[in-house]
Amino acid sequence: MAGHSIAAGQLVIEYCGEVFSVESEIGIDRLEQTKENKCVYMMNSERGEVIDPTKKGNLARFVNHSCQPNCATQKWLVNGETAIALFSTRMIKENEEITYDY
Repeated sequence: MAGHSIAAGQLVIEYCGEVFSVESEIGIDRLEQTKENKCVYMMNSERGEVIDPTKKGNLARFVNHSCQPNCATQKWLVNGETAIALFSTRMIKENEEITYDY
């Protein structure tokens, strides 16, 4: 839930977690471990990587899906590493649920 109102186009939160190649041994293992877990969403990048918030994530891992979301993801490369954040797509009221389309 938003702790305060958020203007459209604002950074809401970075999606943090461990970053793995989906083809690495640990990446394959983590994807298999969480396949049936409905409480974890691993964020994919265009570079064949996944951000796993299971053990080292932040509050962004609790943001829910919506077909009419108030946020969208933006992805960048920062110092050669994938970074993903949620940005508001419209004004979000205080205490409104923060959502994005998975």
